[in-house]
Amino acid sequence: MNYDIKLFQEQFVEIIEMDSDEFDIDAPLSSLEGWDSLAALGVIAMLDKQFGIVVSIQALNEATSPRDIFNLLPR
Repeated sequence: MNYDIKLFQEQFVEIIEMDSDEFDIDAPLSSLEGWDSLAALGVIAMLDKQFGIVVSIQALNEATSPRDIFNLLPR
């Protein structure tokens, strides 16, 4: 299945309450002001709802950027 990176980005910036013009999918998660444990849970829920994919907290914790999270989606 081919997942839509634009949809992922739109949903991600909404969760972390960031301006989409400032969003860099390759930025370190630690540099994103809205990235915290609640945002991580929101991303897990979004991946399940929008893409039908269940991602573990451990897998999410190993990601270092939003692109890493997107790459958790199976190809």
